[in-house]
Amino acid sequence: MLEQSAAQRKASVGTLYLSATHTIFVENPETRKETWKEQKELKEQKEQKEQKEQKKQKEQKEQKEQKEQKEQKEQKEQKKQKEQKEQKEQKEQKEQKEQKEQKEQKEQKEQKEQKEQKEQKEQKEQKEQKEGL
Repeated sequence: MLEQSAAQRKASVGTLYLSATHTIFVENPETRKETWKEQKELKEQKEQKEQKEQKKQKEQKEQKEQKEQKEQKEQKEQKKQKEQKEQKEQKEQKEQKEQKEQKEQKEQKEQKEQKEQKEQKEQKEQKEQKEGL
């Protein structure tokens, strides 16, 4: 609206006088004041618009950075949790393997002892039978 009225006023900024030898332009002082005022208002509006746009861009940039930081933090946390879970699982598997090996060794030892006791008993019985005959 201001731009349109400014264009209309520019047409009536002054009067053009033509004579046979000279072209004279006489400026209307009232129009000059109004044009200056309109230019000042347009300039202020433009500056406000630019400031608003800069503020908007700054806020968008900050939001984007915050979002990226949050995502990085979440990814880091997820990675940390995954690593901890893997370490825990590996530890549990190792413990289970060790327990299984210990159990197997114990069973083998017991079987060996039982076998030895059985052999000793059989030898003793055979010896007693020999002596009894």
